[in-house]
Amino acid sequence: MSAAIVNTRGEATFRYTSSENFSTTGNAPERVTSIGDVGSREGAETITWAHGGFSGRATVELVGGVVYLESSSVAMLRMYFELPARMAAADAGRWLSASPKIDRSGFAALSAGLTVGAVIKALGCSGPYALQRRGDRGASGLRRIAGFVSGIQRGKIPVVFAVATSPRPVLVGGSGSLRNGATKGSFSWKIDHFGERVAVHRPR
Repeated sequence: MSAAIVNTRGEATFRYTSSENFSTTGNAPERVTSIGDVGSREGAETITWAHGGFSGRATVELVGGVVYLESSSVAMLRMYFELPARMAAADAGRWLSASPKIDRSGFAALSAGLTVGAVIKALGCSGPYALQRRGDRGASGLRRIAGFVSGIQRGKIPVVFAVATSPRPVLVGGSGSLRNGATKGSFSWKIDHFGERVAVHRPR
């Protein structure tokens, strides 16, 4: 598993798809899906969000060391990205930007899924790891390995990773569920399209 993480982090580019569904007692469930194409220094991500009666779609891009965000949903800008109400209302549908020199915390939050290294770091994969039964390899040569992630919501959450074994081990997916007091939910992700060209252009 450690070799798969190192090899995946060393890939030039890949695409990831993730889905999270969480709810807390007394509150409406929240669903977030993301699709991103990332390289070593740049990337683009499309996020779809729904929470109760609110929903929205956003595009986040990292180009030239600057993160750009655009969403026409005031609710998503306020509730998901946690922008001040006045700013969300004024800037919905416009491109916003953040750089580490001007807004370090905002840049770090927005860029978490926009490079190969950032995606692997955001997952927070950790052991101990345990190979599932030997027969659980599948027709495509996948191995399933039990472990944990710490980057999904809070805490250390059990997860089953999917690792492709040929031509070298790489992390290609995972799924898990959370039940912690009033919070419960599920999540999954997939990594594929290794080595394909990622072209991201600065918004105008």
